[in-house]
Amino acid sequence: MMEIVSAWLLYHRASMEPMTPANFDGSDYMVGVAVVPATSMKEALELFDQYLADNRMKLMDLWKCEQYRGPIGIGGPIHVPSLTEPELGVAASQALENERIYCVGGISSEALAYEEQLGHDED
Repeated sequence: MMEIVSAWLLYHRASMEPMTPANFDGSDYMVGVAVVPATSMKEALELFDQYLADNRMKLMDLWKCEQYRGPIGIGGPIHVPSLTEPELGVAASQALENERIYCVGGISSEALAYEEQLGHDED
């Protein structure tokens, strides 16, 4: 086994099936950040792909992949409103310590649609 030296942040959108463990509201997809402990970006992507397959999900979009180096700017083409820097730091520490993938800041397609509807209703 290789020594894991980094946590990689994968900002993504992944499809969900009705039987996906994280699918609590009948959503078609989830947006979030996966924190993947790995020795390289290539390994992180491979591990994440397997993680998604194991959880009945498929990668739809990946807009940012970077090595976690402490406090960073959070963002991308799809806003991840529930993600905070302290949460990301804790997830990175746990991912490295436990050598497992953590997903943080996840928001489902149904929740995104609801947020969008609320935003339009306020106009």
